[in-house]
Amino acid sequence: MRAKPSARTRRILSRIVAILAVAVLVGSLRTAKVDIATAVTAVRPGSGVVARTAEDIRYQDSDLEVIAVDRVVEGHLDDTATADSRRIWGIAQATLPTKDLAYIHQLNLVTDGPAKTLGMVHRSTTEHDAWILSIDPAESHDVLERTLVHELAHIFTLDEADLTAQRTGCTGTLIEIGCAHSGSALADYANRFWAGVAEPGTYSSDSFVTQYAADSVHEDLAETFMAWVYGDNAGSSTIAAKYRWFDSRDNFVVAKAEIRAKLQLT
Repeated sequence: MRAKPSARTRRILSRIVAILAVAVLVGSLRTAKVDIATAVTAVRPGSGVVARTAEDIRYQDSDLEVIAVDRVVEGHLDDTATADSRRIWGIAQATLPTKDLAYIHQLNLVTDGPAKTLGMVHRSTTEHDAWILSIDPAESHDVLERTLVHELAHIFTLDEADLTAQRTGCTGTLIEIGCAHSGSALADYANRFWAGVAEPGTYSSDSFVTQYAADSVHEDLAETFMAWVYGDNAGSSTIAAKYRWFDSRDNFVVAKAEIRAKLQLT
């Protein structure tokens, strides 16, 4: 999930990935703690609940209002989508790799006003390898682009094959949001860059690309992926090492190349 790095935001969203049948947003900045869940057919505006079939997404932030919910099928937004939803999905299509858009099966527009919660993803509990993307349309075009890149890193690294919320009996790597499975990119990132470091970490510009990155392993990974894609200066040997970690993984390299081509980044 992604939100601006304010103290209030970090308290509200510092965790997004507890894998629950009912996904509950718990924390945030550029995104935030990662709860994982859901689907859609009916929207109850202002209630903070979106229902599609048997699943609900509940946004615990009482300031977060659900504006619209639209189904996405094979990368195509539902024909009945609102103009705002079509605008946001158009930004997603112009930013993210085409094949990766297929992971998103639902688009939720939510808002708490500009410069607060930016976006988040929830893992579907009814469809395999499917995600619900929530985005605040109040943000600027540039902020939305960066937020989408950040969220893509979550989609790449927080799937069932990567993470379980069940911490008991973890045979992989324990992190704040659960157990990162052995052999997963998430576990490798945690072991390389967070070994012996408690979450949240202590922010230092030598260690983290943003203050929000210091919140947790998964947010550090997503923020650093975003900075790496955009070609932000590493500024330290630690951040340069994190960039090289992405350079060594083909799925990230391919995604970076397509994103930069789409955004015409030089």
